Amino acid sequence: MWSQNGSVTFEWFVNNRYLPLKEGDWREETAKIKKYMIQADLVDAFRDYRLENFDKVILQAHLNKLAKLHSRDRVLQIRSYMRAIFAEAVDQAFLPKDPARLVKVP
Repeated sequence: MWSQNGSVTFEWFVNNRYLPLKEGDWREETAKIKKYMIQADLVDAFRDYRLENFDKVILQAHLNKLAKLHSRDRVLQIRSYMRAIFAEAVDQAFLPKDPARLVKVP
């Protein structure tokens, strides 16, 4: 959702700007899995968080938390989605720089 100052929430960006660009490249079954993981591990955690409020510390702490709950493969996938989402936010000029660029796998 757009706020009065023109900022957007993480959930709005993922659902309205990121997923529409990516879904066409995914096969139907693959899309279900990817969308579920993005929703469960990223959107549900950061739903109303404004894009401009993210930094690498917040994202690294979240990935560290996920690493205690999920397999290494899932954490690698989530980091990949995280990086792709924020790279897209930079490409679309929603952010001046990418807070996920240097996030490391715990």
